[in-house]
Amino acid sequence: MAILMLYSEPFSRKTKEERRLLVDLLMQYNKIFFGAKTQISMATKDSSIIAGFENPTDALRCASLYINILRDMKVDSNVCVNWGFATIRTNMDDADHSDLLLNSISPAARLRPIATSGEVLILEELFSNTATDKNLFVFEPVTRKWTLSSDQSGPSVDVLCYRVSGREASGTS
Repeated sequence: MAILMLYSEPFSRKTKEERRLLVDLLMQYNKIFFGAKTQISMATKDSSIIAGFENPTDALRCASLYINILRDMKVDSNVCVNWGFATIRTNMDDADHSDLLLNSISPAARLRPIATSGEVLILEELFSNTATDKNLFVFEPVTRKWTLSSDQSGPSVDVLCYRVSGREASGTS
């Protein structure tokens, strides 16, 4: 599963209801982008929105689109996408809704880059994944500090990763 983590410092100052409304907005966007039958599970925690995708290409396609939606709302954000495991709980009363259980996300997928606004970053694991369609994106090797998403003030380590952009946005085909 591709775990997308959308970070923005203003999220932490939002009420639970405001964060839910933002997730609802992104879920509506997902339905338009992927169709009504595709469901992307999402959750919020502190300064992030976390989404689970079945394949990394869909996660990368949405990453910059989510950033652009927030930029239009005058909110700076960045995204990292990791490969990992998580439990999805389906709500039997609401077939259109499922929850991503945050405590079930595998440890490697909890790593977070210290990125600049507008960046989409991934690690080698996702870059090398055969399900990642490299024809749709430009992958630029960069070094960034990464830390645990739960401990932003804790120790960090320099990691070679990839800054991802869509081919259309970069002007190459």
